[in-house]
Amino acid sequence: TGLSMGTPWEVAQYTAIGYNNPFAAIVPVSAGGQFQWGQSVGNYNIPCWSLRGASDTDVPLNSAMRPINGFNDVGGTPVPIYQELSGVHNGAFWDKVYATDNTYLTPNIYQWMLQFTL
Repeated sequence: TGLSMGTPWEVAQYTAIGYNNPFAAIVPVSAGGQFQWGQSVGNYNIPCWSLRGASDTDVPLNSAMRPINGFNDVGGTPVPIYQELSGVHNGAFWDKVYATDNTYLTPNIYQWMLQFTL
C-alpha cells in the first residue's frame, strides 16, 4: 500500500518489471498515476484495490482513473477495484482506509491483501 499521488502505481510498475513482480497485491490510497503504469501492473496481473476520498482535489478523478484504465486496457486480472470514500485527502480519510476493524471497509485492506500470495 502507498499514499498519495502516483507513487504506489509507479513503484509497483518499475519493481514488477525489474524483479519479475514481487507484489502479491497493491492498495494505492489517494493515488493517481499514468496509464502505462496501470498497463504494467495489469500485465503482471497484480490484484489492485485503489481508494480515493470523494472530495479529494489533490488527486483529481481523471488522474486516479488513468492507471485503472491502463490495467483494464491490457485485460489484467482480477479486475481492479476502484472505490471512493467520503472524506478528503487527509488524515481523517486515511484513518478510515487503514482502520483494522470493519467499521469503514469490509473486508478491511489487511484482510483483502492477506488473501493473495505469490
